[in-house]
Amino acid sequence: MQSGSPNSYLGSESKDHSIVKSKSLATSLNCSTTSMAEMVKCLRSKTTDEIIKITKSARANGESFEPVYGEDLLPIKPYEALEKGKFSQNVDLMFGTVKEEGSLFVESIFPALSPDEKNPTITASKAKQYITLMFLMFKEKYGDAVADFYVTSQGLKDNEKDELRQAVGRAFGDYHITCPTVLYGEAFALHNKTNRVYAYRVTHRPAISVLPLCHGWMGVCHGDDGRYNLFLLLYIYVF
Repeated sequence: MQSGSPNSYLGSESKDHSIVKSKSLATSLNCSTTSMAEMVKCLRSKTTDEIIKITKSARANGESFEPVYGEDLLPIKPYEALEKGKFSQNVDLMFGTVKEEGSLFVESIFPALSPDEKNPTITASKAKQYITLMFLMFKEKYGDAVADFYVTSQGLKDNEKDELRQAVGRAFGDYHITCPTVLYGEAFALHNKTNRVYAYRVTHRPAISVLPLCHGWMGVCHGDDGRYNLFLLLYIYVF
């Protein structure tokens, strides 16, 4: 299991919430109409390039699309299914994370965090503002406390530019990917008494990152574990 888990903030959403996003996308692509069927028909007529251009800032605006629960694939909320053990348990599970799960995401939300910025203006105060703003975007009220944990309690100073950018990335990555993934793996293991569960955490950066954008302060980025997983699978099934 890679790229997070279904019980995360970005792992699923209700059908009603997804429809609101769809209507917003339709408006941006001049497909707004009172008829859902006509709206879908219009959206399907758009090219990939048109859709990508319009949705370039979707994640930063909270309008990226997620899997929808309440249908055949996900009948109930994923965290409820996990809590009650209502999922397929006749499989082995391998899950994991990397050291800097959030770095790629926060760089796209806050261009000032770009590793190409030679004279970054970020300070401890700005890093805390970024974290607080992110949690407002997630509709969470405890952003200030999170900012204090990742910046103030770590004793980060204004001149520690890379560490401050990493703090913003870790606040995002822990919330969206690392913590939900570990929680999913632990819950899966508790419900499943016969199959095997494996976990990994990649802290060593590969010689060539999966995405060219990942460099500098961004460390071991989301997706960098893909280069190691083939060897992990071979090891597991050989030994």
